Amino acid sequence: MMMAAGSGAPGVVAIANETIVKTAGNASITYENDGTLTSIGEIGVSSPNWLTPQAATIAALYEIRASSASGDTGELTGTLDTWLALSSDRTWLLNAGDFSVTFTVEIRDKFTLVVRDSASVQLNTAT
Repeated sequence: MMMAAGSGAPGVVAIANETIVKTAGNASITYENDGTLTSIGEIGVSSPNWLTPQAATIAALYEIRASSASGDTGELTGTLDTWLALSSDRTWLLNAGDFSVTFTVEIRDKFTLVVRDSASVQLNTAT
């Protein structure tokens, strides 16, 4: 679908606060480029989708940012404080151990720059 630059992206963005817990391994959350959401952990994501309808062509019209990270941030892999295109999967991974990180995730329309939704994500690992 072709969109005019000022009209904004279609679809409904809905993200929830997430707490992901993994023992004996890494914990992660991935916002997929098809509008779905996946995690690695015994306790995982509360909703399987961040976008309705799920479609790569629509997801590519959005950007994501993780910011305000606190906790064991040195054990976290993934870009912080930068808007990233959701035309690619975006993952934040916490190394195995006794670690915890909390950060804010925002998703915005890449044309209008309007933030469509935000949520808190907590990743926890334990040995």
